[in-house]
Amino acid sequence: MFAFLMTLVLSADADAARAPIRCPRGTRIALRKHEIGCRRWRSKIAHGPQIKTHPRGAPWRLASDGHFADGQLHGTWTEWFPNGQVRTTGTWDRGVRVGLWREWHPNGTLRWARAYDAQGRLHGAELRWYDNGDRSEIAEHIHGQRIGAWMRWRADGLLLLHEEFDHCGRLMNMPVDGHRHGMSADIHRVQPPPLGLGHCQ
Repeated sequence: MFAFLMTLVLSADADAARAPIRCPRGTRIALRKHEIGCRRWRSKIAHGPQIKTHPRGAPWRLASDGHFADGQLHGTWTEWFPNGQVRTTGTWDRGVRVGLWREWHPNGTLRWARAYDAQGRLHGAELRWYDNGDRSEIAEHIHGQRIGAWMRWRADGLLLLHEEFDHCGRLMNMPVDGHRHGMSADIHRVQPPPLGLGHCQ
């Protein structure tokens, strides 16, 4: 899973050419400070593409590029740092985050990658890294519920925390603080309560 996700998240192009925005029928171009977008004529609700810029003097002017649908974020969304490095990419569905989202450090190293289901709940692996590329955290969700192993590392590589959750999101172990003991966190298994007929209680 880790290797598969890494192939998806390590590429982004902040130098792609940008065409002037074209507003859909029934909308007009609206200008604000550091922002240009489309709004409906009567309601003035954001609808269509929107671009935001960094203040003058920034090496890279484009701050964000995305779309709205009747006032809600909708479609692909991208943000940039002032140095031109991509900051965040992802997809909105009527104001709800869906699919794979990624965020980078200013130096171009990936900060985190996580995915959401159709209802905007975290779903699948969530990975985090320090700005030097070393891992900092691994977690997993199923439709917003914590499951499996959750692990967190210090910047020097020492394992700080290792927790395990069952399919109901219940903690399955008693973690030992690796930093306090100067060693990798040890895991003491705890017998979970009975599940009855297989349902979470």
